[in-house]
Amino acid sequence: MPEITITEGLAEIKLIGDRVSKKQEFVASHLVRPKNLIDPLQEQGGSVKILKQEMQSIIDLGERLVSIRRAISLANQTHKIEITGINRTIADWLTWRRDVYPDTARFLNVIAQTILRERRELGTDSRRLRAAQEITGEDIEVHINEKALFESIETLSVINNHLDGQLSLKNAQIMIEVP
Repeated sequence: MPEITITEGLAEIKLIGDRVSKKQEFVASHLVRPKNLIDPLQEQGGSVKILKQEMQSIIDLGERLVSIRRAISLANQTHKIEITGINRTIADWLTWRRDVYPDTARFLNVIAQTILRERRELGTDSRRLRAAQEITGEDIEVHINEKALFESIETLSVINNHLDGQLSLKNAQIMIEVP
């Protein structure tokens, strides 16, 4: 069984997609023709034969794609990456990057922007500023640790950036068997 790297497998998946698209276009362009015109594929065995071969080729390419994806998935479930002391399988990191990171980063940034916006608004409305200072002696009261918030935002970014590099490295190193 031939071995390829995950990077090679991913490149082949893209190539398969391109080939399938071209084959689908070819089939679609030769589906019908007026009976009185000569079969443009006559020299290769005729349109019926060639389209049947192309349809089978599309099915075979789909099966190859499934085999490559399965091999990549198995490799991702068994190989691990450690980032900032967190050790996860590649599959788990990919899930984190797709399902956890975007929402968490967006949420933390909304919190930070809300704090900054409230400070700005308070600073531009002198009556609110005076009232807040009379009551609290401060500009606004923030109910979370701002330093920890900004550290969390930075840590998420560092993890995501480091993850990209580690995934590229692992994809180039990990060998998969594709039947």
